[in-house]
Amino acid sequence: MVIIKFPGRQKHPEQIELHHKLLRSQTRASSVITVRTCVAIRSAGGRPSVPRIRWFTLIDADNDLIERARQFADRLTAIEDCKADVICAPPERNIQGPDLERPIIMPSESSLNPLQRLMRRLGMLPAPSSDQLSGVHEKTTGDRNQFSAAANAVGQLSSSQDRGRPTQCDELPTPICDWIYFATPTPAGLAKTQSIVRECRMILRTVFNTKGMAIANVKKIKPGDTILLVHGGGNGSPYRPVFECHVVASPRPVPGFPIFSFADEVQEKLIQDSGYPRDPHFHRFTGIPIEISRDLSNTRGSIPRPLGNNTIRTWKEVFGDTGSGSLAE
Repeated sequence: MVIIKFPGRQKHPEQIELHHKLLRSQTRASSVITVRTCVAIRSAGGRPSVPRIRWFTLIDADNDLIERARQFADRLTAIEDCKADVICAPPERNIQGPDLERPIIMPSESSLNPLQRLMRRLGMLPAPSSDQLSGVHEKTTGDRNQFSAAANAVGQLSSSQDRGRPTQCDELPTPICDWIYFATPTPAGLAKTQSIVRECRMILRTVFNTKGMAIANVKKIKPGDTILLVHGGGNGSPYRPVFECHVVASPRPVPGFPIFSFADEVQEKLIQDSGYPRDPHFHRFTGIPIEISRDLSNTRGSIPRPLGNNTIRTWKEVFGDTGSGSLAE
């Protein structure tokens, strides 16, 4: 059994301890190991790379599967801009009790390369006794139907600590981003918004409002920031995730707002019939230049919009200090 987890912004040692502890208590597994991966996705034009972190947790893996996981981590680490390590939850002293030791994290030794470090650490891990394994597997035989409940509980771990927040989507976790952009059906519906963002590689946004005032937060966004683009709000409809994006350097900087870009001639033709307004000060189409990291249009659930008219919000404004977001059904 394998669970793929998208870690939040809390300290990773604490997250993985809770992750392993919950899986142990729900599945009574004899072994729980997690392969942590980080792959830097390169952007076009030499722009900053964007790290993508994923955890792969193996439940009740035997020695052969653990060895294969180690080899996978070694091979991934050998690739440029990639790294991986293996974290093993120690065997329980009392299978039915809640007292679990902290997971053993593979420490780094400066004199060893990643492959040697992983091999040394895995060789030093304690193994459960034969009596423990026998007892655990007897208990596990009738409890495999609890696995789905365990996986769902892991997905809701963050939100369970804050009962006032909606449950987290268990199909496709929402990425934690620096910003959330709330796009509305006016001037463009969902399909048109998706098309414009894909074709123009920009989130269209005027720099100034009709009163001549700069839009909130437009000077705070910087290259490399991540934006969760959501769409909705018409007639009380919820805001749904559309794209996870990262901000790139402006190809045609707007004076005074260097992260924003003017649309070029090709983009002008795509935008002019869409209903989007030109910036009232510059009299040109402007927007935030981005690259799409992930299409989230099939994600269930919605994103709550705080009170006020601001369309560009920080993650903290929307989800508070918890460090992780959750979706309402």
